[in-house]
Amino acid sequence: MGINCFTMSYKALNKCFFSHTSEHIVFALYQHLLLDKDLHLCFEDNFEQISNNKYALDILNDLDHNIEKYKENINNLLVNWTFDRLNLIDQAILLVAVSELNIKETSKA
Repeated sequence: MGINCFTMSYKALNKCFFSHTSEHIVFALYQHLLLDKDLHLCFEDNFEQISNNKYALDILNDLDHNIEKYKENINNLLVNWTFDRLNLIDQAILLVAVSELNIKETSKA
């Protein structure tokens, strides 16, 4: 019998779908969006040794170079809504997801 994610609690879903690293990445980006704090400082606050975490560094570098483009792309896909109207945690999740997709596509090429 497979996992029925519809009957799982949010906490269990979180463990099912998000790695510990991904949680820290989303939280760092959320902190950046909420406090208008430098993205690199937010990542450093959330990772003891960010230089040892290639995945987090890849996301950080990708977001650092492409965050405005990603916001615009997401905004263009929203119907009767704008990116700025989304709550900040949703913005962070979407931006990290787009960055992850971009990194996977880039690594395939």
